[in-house]
Amino acid sequence: MINELRAIKPALEDFQTCGLEELLQEYQTDYKYYLHDKAVELFQVGELNKAKVFLLLSDACSMRLNPDSLNEPLQPLTIIDGKRSAIPDDFNSDDLKFFEEIIPYLQESALKARLAEIIWCRDRKPEYACIAIDSYQSIPLKEDEWFADGGAYWDRAIRLCFMLRAGAGNRLDDIETKLLAVFQRPIAEQKILAIHIANLLLKHHLGFDKSNNISENLENIAIHWRQEQDYFFERFCLTAAANWYQKAKNPDKANEILVKVAESFVAEAEFRQLSAFIAANYYSDAIHQYRKIPRKYRVQFDVENRVLQLKSLMQETALRATEQVGSIQIDPIDIGDLMGEARQRVTDKNIHEALVAFLNMYNGREVEDRRKEAEKTMQKFPVLSLFPTVHTAEDGRVIAKSESGCLWNKMLEYYRMEIHLVTMGCILPALEILRLEHRLTELDFYSLTLNSPVIPERNRRLMAKALFFGYDGDYSTALHILAPQMESLIRYHLKQNGEQTTHIDDKGIEEEVGLNTLIDKPKIEEIFGKNIIFEIKALFCDPTGLNFRNEVAHGLINYDKAQGVYSLYVWWLMFKLTFNTLWNRYYSLNHSES
Repeated sequence: MINELRAIKPALEDFQTCGLEELLQEYQTDYKYYLHDKAVELFQVGELNKAKVFLLLSDACSMRLNPDSLNEPLQPLTIIDGKRSAIPDDFNSDDLKFFEEIIPYLQESALKARLAEIIWCRDRKPEYACIAIDSYQSIPLKEDEWFADGGAYWDRAIRLCFMLRAGAGNRLDDIETKLLAVFQRPIAEQKILAIHIANLLLKHHLGFDKSNNISENLENIAIHWRQEQDYFFERFCLTAAANWYQKAKNPDKANEILVKVAESFVAEAEFRQLSAFIAANYYSDAIHQYRKIPRKYRVQFDVENRVLQLKSLMQETALRATEQVGSIQIDPIDIGDLMGEARQRVTDKNIHEALVAFLNMYNGREVEDRRKEAEKTMQKFPVLSLFPTVHTAEDGRVIAKSESGCLWNKMLEYYRMEIHLVTMGCILPALEILRLEHRLTELDFYSLTLNSPVIPERNRRLMAKALFFGYDGDYSTALHILAPQMESLIRYHLKQNGEQTTHIDDKGIEEEVGLNTLIDKPKIEEIFGKNIIFEIKALFCDPTGLNFRNEVAHGLINYDKAQGVYSLYVWWLMFKLTFNTLWNRYYSLNHSES
């Protein structure tokens, strides 16, 4: 179909009679998911010119918006194994001329902004950047709109104003006025929206003359969340308020807010009556928060005594903090129709249900089952095990040698085949649907890592970036962050459980040991479980496996491998570990309360 339609020159008359308005009325904000289906429908009945219109609009709407990018704000939805979905450079001059012709007839703001943005990206015509800005800022400032795509649209509008400078006219002032007006609404109407708008203003250095008003408003919203016993959003508000008090040159109030943030961690641990794993992490967060307070304020807030109290509480619970790294059990997928069922599992679900399904459609296998399978094969085909194996790197170096009949190598061989099948047949198809139906930002992933008990406090921002890069299709960047972060995560939990993770050399210098040594520590399987440890060894440690830790650390990995199937699986596995530990904690809480 695509090849036949590519040769057709789009025309304004086809647009005016194609039925786009009816589709927009029927599906409203979800219209972009049905543009391609409409193109196929029209193609099948021979309406090729109209099908071309919908195909162009489908490609235009498929791209993901990166508000901060100066040169590539519209990025492909999917990149895998050297293939990608549409980008602005795919549209030819006839397509761009067609977009210019139809923009005046468009009433749907997001669609109008997208076509104007494409023309701006390709031809740098300032008038179309202005059209994009006007369309973006016409998106209503409501929570549902903001979390769909509206937040990114307003962010992009500001970025374009800065790029155009005087060419944007008074548009930046208009945007600032509209955003600040949200803080005049009743507290019950602001809630989460006001926090995100405050952070957006702070990001772009806007609204500083209203700093006191914004910070006071955020503090009042935090009181609302405390009354509702939602401590996460209380801290979200308080942190934003502290930042704005600093901008208002009121450090006394900013540090008073930091104390409230610390006590919010303590309050949540006590209120939830969580497991030792969760409590220890909350106490650690509270201690870390107190340590942010400058020395000149520590006597005023009795910081040193409070930190000692919290350390005592944390130490009491740290030894029991290993109970919630399990899997969420849901029905396994039938291999017979793997891709179709994988897509169905995540389709038309809210984000929480979709993530539970996406991250638990494959729960791995028991190590003992893997061993038995490998043994059975070697017994059935003994010739395969008669000869030793030499393993070489891509540059020809011998990196490992295996004796004949090596059971471990056969287990790794089957594991690689298994996760390749799972990734291509299950994870990737479901991920494509997830990206289409749910826009997740780096802030969303930071909210996840901020609250996941398995992620150490100092690693949360980097882990959030890695998970976001993977969701954004940039598996190579994600892998380069995740490989060392996996080692850091293991080291942290071993230390928490009393294992020694350093050694002293003959010169008396104490150094951290590497992942290959950490993975053989006595308590490692007790903390993470045999199955996860097998996967970590196969993916990161063993030279006869994928050996990602060594290849990333020494710059030996090439782009194709770093962006390939196994890197996608590594990202998915880390996402699963991060999400499930958080989900299990809230599921067990709600289950016990109900």
